[in-house]
Amino acid sequence: MLKDQVLIRDADVSDIAELTILMNELGYPTTLAEMETHFKSITCAYSPLWQSKIAGNWALANC
Repeated sequence: MLKDQVLIRDADVSDIAELTILMNELGYPTTLAEMETHFKSITCAYSPLWQSKIAGNWALANC
């Protein structure tokens, strides 16, 4: 990667501590536990639905 390039990627679980720091720097007091809860709800809301076949019946599951 060139020096002037910026990599933009989706956040993942390993970013929670840094996201907590960022939220506090932006003026939104947030604890690590709160960020973990918020991150899980955000990632679940945007994750794809998964299909499972249980006892012969198809079911959709999300997080």
